[in-house]
Amino acid sequence: MLSGLSFLAHQGRERVEVLESTLEAIAQQQPDWRAGASVFLPRYSPATSQRYANALDEHALYVIADPETRKMHAPYATRGRGRTQQAYLAEENFRVTKARFVQSVLDAQVANGRDILISPSLVHGVTGSSRELELTIDFARRSHDSQQARARTLLFGLEATDHIFADPDARSEMLDQLVELPERPLYMRMMVGGQPNRLGFANRDALFGLRAVVESLADNDRSPLLPQTGLAGWLMLPFGAKAFGAGISSSLQRCTSPEPAGGGGGQPPLPWYFASNVLGFVLASELDELREVEGWEECDCPFCEASPPSARDFNSEAAGQHFLWWCAALANEAHTARSATASVRNRLRDASQFWRAAQGAGVTLDDRSQPKHLAVWTEAVR
Repeated sequence: MLSGLSFLAHQGRERVEVLESTLEAIAQQQPDWRAGASVFLPRYSPATSQRYANALDEHALYVIADPETRKMHAPYATRGRGRTQQAYLAEENFRVTKARFVQSVLDAQVANGRDILISPSLVHGVTGSSRELELTIDFARRSHDSQQARARTLLFGLEATDHIFADPDARSEMLDQLVELPERPLYMRMMVGGQPNRLGFANRDALFGLRAVVESLADNDRSPLLPQTGLAGWLMLPFGAKAFGAGISSSLQRCTSPEPAGGGGGQPPLPWYFASNVLGFVLASELDELREVEGWEECDCPFCEASPPSARDFNSEAAGQHFLWWCAALANEAHTARSATASVRNRLRDASQFWRAAQGAGVTLDDRSQPKHLAVWTEAVR
C-alpha cells in the first residue's frame, strides 16, 4: 500500500459522501491512480469515525485514522467532538502515564479498524525546548514495541513548526534523533503560522528545510508521508516523500498553528477554483479572463464536466472534488514518470510560462489569486 507514491485525501467538514464519491470516481475512471484517505479521530465520535472510515475503505488504496495528538496542546485541548469519548484525549497526565497514553492512542486506531497505525506525537518547536520531541521519540519507541503494531504497519508520528524545519541547526538536531529510531516511515507534519488560506505556501527557508528533512529520512529508509501539506507536499515526492495529503478546506491544505477559539465571521466562502494551469487557486470570477490566454486548458475531470466552473453558478462542492482529482492526478504523474523530478519541474515550468503569458495579455488577478509561489517552488525543486 505504501510502496509507491500516492495522494492522501483528508475527510473534512464536508459530508463524507463528497470524499467517498471523489474516490469512487478516481477508482472507476483512473483505477491505476494511487489514492488513500484519512479521517481525523478527535473531530468525530468513535462511531462516526468508524462509519466514515468504513465508507472510504471501499474506494481508497488505504485509510488512516489520524489521532491528531497535537490536540493535547492548548488551546486545541478543549476542542474536538470526540474529546469526551476518546480515552487518549481525556488523558490528563500523558507526560507521566506514557505507556497508557500510547496504548490508548493505538487502541483508538485499532478500534476504528485500521491496519496502518500512527504513533502519538507532540509539536516540536512550540515551547522553545526539546521536551515535545523527546516525548515524541519515546512514544515512537513504545509504539514500535507494542502488541498493536506487531501485525500492522506502524508510522512514526512527527510534528514540528516551520521554524524547526527552516533552521539548519534545529532540523539537524531533530534528524539526529529520528534516524536513531527503528526503520519505519514517518507521518510528518510541518506546522506553519497564520490563518489557513488558499495561497500556495511559499516560505523559502521552510520549504528548503522540508526538502532537506525528506531527503535525509529517505536516505535512511524512513520515507515520510506528508499530511496536510497540499501541493507543497507534492513538491517533495521527487525527494523521497511517499505521499502528500490535502482536503477540500484550506485548513486541510496547510497545518496551521493553534489559535484561540473564536466566532465565525458570517461571510459566505469565496468561490475558489483550482487552476491547474498555474498550480494554484483563482476566484471563479477570474476564469473567463484566464480562458482567453493562449495555452489555457479546460479541465476534463468528471466534476468539471458535470458542473462547469463559472462565477454565476459556482458549485463549491464540485470545485473541491476537482481539486482532489488533480492532487491524485499529479501524484500519479510523479509515480509513473521515468523521473519524478522532471515531472514536477516540467509542471512548474509550464505553469510559470502560462502565468507570464497571462501577464503579457494584461490579465489582472486578485492579489490572493496571483501564483507568487511558483518562483519559490521552482527554486525548491532545482
